[in-house]
Amino acid sequence: MTDIVGGGPPPGCVAGDTRRRHAATLIVAAGLFMESLDATIIANALPHMARSFGVLPLTLNIGITAYMIAVGAFIPVSGWLSGRFGARATFATAVAGFTLASLGCAASTSLPVFVAARVVQGIAAAMMTRSVG
Repeated sequence: MTDIVGGGPPPGCVAGDTRRRHAATLIVAAGLFMESLDATIIANALPHMARSFGVLPLTLNIGITAYMIAVGAFIPVSGWLSGRFGARATFATAVAGFTLASLGCAASTSLPVFVAARVVQGIAAAMMTRSVG
């Protein structure tokens, strides 16, 4: 942010505040990108994952469905959490939960474990989405 006439920051704006805002924007954007990428990339990986789990690829659609239902069901809850504990704490918890759930998906050895990890991912994604919005 600059003052149009003087070329410096506007009155009352500290340069550190601007840097913090930019850093916060990048962190939020990275979290939401991670969520969007995860929600869509699984469709490309389904055939390989199905072979790994020993099921038909169509059976793994339950992982996509469980994720989407969890996101939709927990958006109101995450709004309450964000109002009660603050958007920053909710977002940080959501990113941590999403990351751990992603590791759980990667380490899952059976379809039920994978679906459970996807539900946790969906809950964390709802918390990320709502704490920003």
